[in-house]
Amino acid sequence: MLGFYRKDDAWDPEMFLTGISAVLAKYPREIIEKVTHPADGLPSKLKFPPTPAEVKEACEHEMIPIRRREDYEARERARLRNREPEIDRSKRPTVEEIKADLAKRGFVMGERGSVVAIDTPDIVKAKLGITNEQWNAIPDQPESMRNRG
Repeated sequence: MLGFYRKDDAWDPEMFLTGISAVLAKYPREIIEKVTHPADGLPSKLKFPPTPAEVKEACEHEMIPIRRREDYEARERARLRNREPEIDRSKRPTVEEIKADLAKRGFVMGERGSVVAIDTPDIVKAKLGITNEQWNAIPDQPESMRNRG
C-alpha cells in the first residue's frame, strides 16, 4: 500500500512502516486486502500516506459487517443450544383415545373440541349416596321415552 505514495518525509520511516504493519496484523487477510487495494482501498482515497490511526479506522469500518455476522451467528448458536428438546410425537394418543379417556372421567368432547362435563353413573351414585344394588334396582327408561329430545 505505501508503495503507491510519493516518498514520505516521515521522521522514522522504519517505525512508520512498523506501526502500519502492526495495525494491519490485527485484522483478517480479507480486510487487509480491501484496505490496501489500490482501486478501492486507502491508496485511492488519501493523497498522503495514511497514519496508523487512519489505517485502523478503515479496517474497523470494513469489519462492521463481519462482526454483525459473527454476533448473529453467536446468538443463533445460543438460541439453538437453549431451545427446548423436540417432543416425541409418535407416542401421542389419537383423538379417539382422548375421547375415551375423557368419557371415563366424566367428560364429553364435542365436535369442535369443546369439552363438557357429564354425570357418569358413578358420579350420580356418589352424589346421591346410593349403592350399586340400589342403582341396579332402578328400571331402565322405556323405549318410547328414549328418543325424545
